[in-house]
Amino acid sequence: MRTRLVLALSIALAATARAEQVLLAVDYTTGDLYRIDPTTGQASSPVPTSMPNLVGIDTGPDGTVYAVSSIFSPVQNSLFTVDVATGALTLVGPTGFGDIEEGDVAWDPDTDTLVVAAHLVGLGGLPEFLRVDPSTGAATSIGYLNNGTSTLLLYHAGLAYDPTVAPARLYGWYASSASPHATEIDDGTALLLASVPLSAGIGFAGGMDFDETTGQFYVIDGIGAGATNMLRILDPTTGVLTDVGPTGVAADFSGLAFWTPPPVTYCAGKLNSEGCVPFVSTVGTPSASATTPFQIRADDVIDGNFGFLMYGFKKANLDFHGGKLCIKAPVQRLLPPKFAKADGTPPCRGVLRRNFNQHVQGGSDPQLTAGQVVVAQWYQRDVNDPAGFGDSLTDAVRFTICP
Repeated sequence: MRTRLVLALSIALAATARAEQVLLAVDYTTGDLYRIDPTTGQASSPVPTSMPNLVGIDTGPDGTVYAVSSIFSPVQNSLFTVDVATGALTLVGPTGFGDIEEGDVAWDPDTDTLVVAAHLVGLGGLPEFLRVDPSTGAATSIGYLNNGTSTLLLYHAGLAYDPTVAPARLYGWYASSASPHATEIDDGTALLLASVPLSAGIGFAGGMDFDETTGQFYVIDGIGAGATNMLRILDPTTGVLTDVGPTGVAADFSGLAFWTPPPVTYCAGKLNSEGCVPFVSTVGTPSASATTPFQIRADDVIDGNFGFLMYGFKKANLDFHGGKLCIKAPVQRLLPPKFAKADGTPPCRGVLRRNFNQHVQGGSDPQLTAGQVVVAQWYQRDVNDPAGFGDSLTDAVRFTICP
């Protein structure tokens, strides 16, 4: 009985941790962007990108979703950023390679660049690996897939890094032979380091990504010869595929990417004694590992007065001291308090700041892990509070901690 209880609790905690993470897949034929349920495989909510024949997609550490077009796309062989909500694409720039047909895209966490497995139709179908600058779209060649002595005509449909090891390791899969395989590839030379047969059949085209909250690789394929139209979990070291479930749509998927929504503000601030309503904002990316800060900031607060950041894990909108408490209990306070500095715009020049990543990575709260949804709100002392309670409050922000 105790074993069952522990197992049920573990499943519940895993579901909570990944509640805000979204799994995206792109249809090669139409360019439509789907949301995939990582627990069932079901595809839903297609959004048109108006760019068919995309090679693949992946997400940068700041939450930007990137896509690479093919030679058959209206805008050929180029890097784009993707607005997940609307499907709108913004051109970053051409790769400089003119004949990309199929493949996949993976973010390299060691170099902050994109790696593309490209099937180059103009060179007799040679499988070349490219490194793409995410700020310009310009690509350089890593090399043709090789075994150290010769080029291998194995066309990868899935590509993803395991960023939990140092250096990060690049894995993939291909189905362009009678026996589909999972692979490990040297991302500096395109050398095939390892190759194991897949435990089940898979389509020629598809996508792959790594879920850092569970430590598992997910793969997807679409319709067509050999395809299963399934979401599956892949162990690339053994080749074992485990079915998650059918996508339920007739889509020729060519890319797969986990994406975390950006921070969103909600609720309402409380009028302070200087006639301003303080408000919250953020700078940076919430992360369990990044060395860069994630600043949670309060503006239009009273210069020189102390305040502290409160946080919790669920939203609220409760009447409190003439304003709103935007966090459901239990509420945590980050102490010691901060004193507002006059860094803002008059008439209310006070600004409060806190680097939340420092608290996450400090380890004092074991709930603050990758995938956890957090809500936060600033409290400040205000002795001349017009509501008579001696304090002031900002609105609140809701965000998800990235790996």
